[in-house]
Amino acid sequence: MQRVELDSVTLYNAFVSGGREIIRRREEINKINVFPVADGDTGTNLALTMGSVVERSSPRPTAGQTMRSMADAALSGARGNSGIIFAQFLAGLGESMGERPSVSSEGFAEAARHAERRAREAVLAPVEGTILTVIGDWVRSLEEHQHLRDFGLIFQRTLRGAKRSLDRTPELLPALKKAGVVDAGAEGFVRFLSGATEYLVSDASALPSGAAGAEASLAELPPSIHGGEYPAFRYCVELLLRGEGIDLGKLRAELAGLGDCGIAAGGGGRARVHVHSDDPALVLRRLSAYGAVEEQKVDDMLREYEVVHARKHPIALVTDSACDLPKALLDEHQIHVLPLSINLGSAAYLDGLTIGNEDIYAALESGGPSPTSSQPSPAAARLLYSFLSTYYESIIAIHVSAKLSGTYSLSSREAERFPGKRISVVDSRLNSGAQALLVLRAAELIAAGKGHDEVLAALESSIPKARILVAVPTLRHMVKGGRVGPLKGALARLLNLKPIVSLDEAGGSALRGAAFSMRRCAARIVRLAAEFAGGGELRAYGVVHAGDPEAARDFAARLEAALGKKPLFIQEISSVIALNAGRGALAAVLMKE
Repeated sequence: MQRVELDSVTLYNAFVSGGREIIRRREEINKINVFPVADGDTGTNLALTMGSVVERSSPRPTAGQTMRSMADAALSGARGNSGIIFAQFLAGLGESMGERPSVSSEGFAEAARHAERRAREAVLAPVEGTILTVIGDWVRSLEEHQHLRDFGLIFQRTLRGAKRSLDRTPELLPALKKAGVVDAGAEGFVRFLSGATEYLVSDASALPSGAAGAEASLAELPPSIHGGEYPAFRYCVELLLRGEGIDLGKLRAELAGLGDCGIAAGGGGRARVHVHSDDPALVLRRLSAYGAVEEQKVDDMLREYEVVHARKHPIALVTDSACDLPKALLDEHQIHVLPLSINLGSAAYLDGLTIGNEDIYAALESGGPSPTSSQPSPAAARLLYSFLSTYYESIIAIHVSAKLSGTYSLSSREAERFPGKRISVVDSRLNSGAQALLVLRAAELIAAGKGHDEVLAALESSIPKARILVAVPTLRHMVKGGRVGPLKGALARLLNLKPIVSLDEAGGSALRGAAFSMRRCAARIVRLAAEFAGGGELRAYGVVHAGDPEAARDFAARLEAALGKKPLFIQEISSVIALNAGRGALAAVLMKE
């Protein structure tokens, strides 16, 4: 069937067909991902970008309106370098098409030229041999074939040109040539063209179906064997900003001082920003001056690189950001951390990544609305499990007590989305440093070669043998957070008592005593810790604190004198724990054999 013009429905169906082809092939694309970072997620990022188009856009009265609907959806869901570049390409198409009810081959080629320029402008330092190169070569092929005036034929001919361009990418980019692969983002773009072409040359009047069935078998693909460069920066930071008159040029200039791989794309009062950085909190502080932060995502590229190229064990270990295990130990054991969310004023942050404890303490002490916490986003858990299940034989996730957070329930629900994979989600019935000791116990068992079931059995045995004893200057923050009842909080405040808080067997908060000063509280905790350890051999203990390292060192010395061994760690608590404890809190965390 000859297609001389692209009306709104045909345009929409062709692009959605292309998006579905990316979604079907996402694991194949992931497995050749070596540039700019070999973190194995380009296919997933492009699939999320196009998945947003499928879910959030629809045909409109004109081709131009339809294209802008798809571009807006793509910008909302854009992920990764290639996803954001592709979203900007779609936005450029929408800008050029204006209000045309349909678009001719000449008009489409003109729009594609404009879109290529917009996509290239979005990237702070464009690199040849990537998706940008293949888009450019495809646009030039469009210009050569626009006279054919049959979109099915045009896409068939230009797809061949795009494939030739894709095959050239290793010659342009040494990292690709070294690994023996083509560029993953460019591969995704060619897959998109392939899906769109299939629709345009068919006689079908509706979208092809069956994408879901094609995805299932991809999980059986072997892990990537390709090499890649070690990430220069640890985190991939992405923000969606909203504001009137966002200056994308200034935004890109700002990105230059924050890391590398900077991209700023957008239009219509929104901007999607991408940068690789070692300091996500700094990125958020700097860029929030340009608009309100609607969405944020931070990926640990180091951990992703290790999963693809240097994973130590067949079992993946996951926890959440309420686990106060020192970063050195998290890195040593390749533990994956799912961040909880912290709400401060009208803004949301990722615990341990885009907000610091000083921000929490300042908010608590300001007299204004207190910060609050919430469980991780379902999408974050789903993506993590999807990624890990591709590379590991099984997954064990250990979460903060279900009595204190909905994280365990959320993680369990998301794990059920992968019925063919072995994912065990554990309610630690602990938090903070005690949760950290349990996670470390699991990590050591996995490192010793224990099987999945053996690790689970040992964890269930270890949970009752762990204890946390916390001295807090005030119960006010715990009362606000729902950790302690108002009556107990009022009584402690009336008597000017400094309470000692622990967790009961079910993982709920429990008061274990009180004193009239923090120093007396600390002394009381030392006695309680010695009593606890006296019931069996002490495996390990640690000290956690809220913004008072000097008091923590003194406390650790007193515990060492009483217990006869050094603490495993002295660690500042995470922000999500700090908002309930408040500045000055001290805790001993212990685990028996």
